[in-house]
Amino acid sequence: MFDGDKMPEFVNSFEVKAIEPETEMFRVTLQDLRGEKVQLRVQEDLKKKLAVGNVVKMYLEV
Repeated sequence: MFDGDKMPEFVNSFEVKAIEPETEMFRVTLQDLRGEKVQLRVQEDLKKKLAVGNVVKMYLEV
């Protein structure tokens, strides 16, 4: 989470396209509205909050 007084530098929405198990992690494929795909490796606790078709927001703070 980010500090409520400081907005993140970049925010984008992504649709969860796939969740695939890996050794001790899960590979999550996300796609933004322009069709750009991003893959992340996440742990079990975060994977439990995701489902294919969900829309998630990510931010990059520099």
